[in-house]
Amino acid sequence: SGGDLCMYVQQQINKRLDENTNRRLSRQITAALEYLHGRGIVHRDIKLENIMLDSRKENIKLVDFGLSNSWSVDSPLTTLCGSPEYSAPEIFVTGTHYGPEVDMWALGVVMYTMASGKLPFPCVSTYMKTPEKRSKFMVMIIMGLSRDHVRVIVGYSPEFIALLKGLINPRPDERLTV
Repeated sequence: SGGDLCMYVQQQINKRLDENTNRRLSRQITAALEYLHGRGIVHRDIKLENIMLDSRKENIKLVDFGLSNSWSVDSPLTTLCGSPEYSAPEIFVTGTHYGPEVDMWALGVVMYTMASGKLPFPCVSTYMKTPEKRSKFMVMIIMGLSRDHVRVIVGYSPEFIALLKGLINPRPDERLTV
């Protein structure tokens, strides 16, 4: 095994991947999500640590299906789960129904992190300890990608940036799908 994607990104000189490598790996993650979503399964814990690489660092495997669940339009998901840094805004809203669009947000966070070397919405555990801190974190992710976020992605095409903005869109009904 080539370890997880988090370890791979951290091992790079600038702790980030070039656009071609990012696109190649992201296409594979997207194909895995297309397979799952086509079968009515939402992973709900897409993150760098749950994407394994083969020994040649060419192919990925999505792992840790412990939070995954069946989904349909008639049976949406409502549970607060997953890693906050990768979680779409709607997951935090009590009573909100969601589906595969939460995996697409997380894919955008993964792609952003591979491009920049840092999470777009870092969440230390203390953020979630009080309602006030949770609210501040929510405001941060509801804003989506800012100009400051885009500035740290050096050398990436405008098309790639547009793709990230389409995935990390706070409005689930406007978010890109597979």
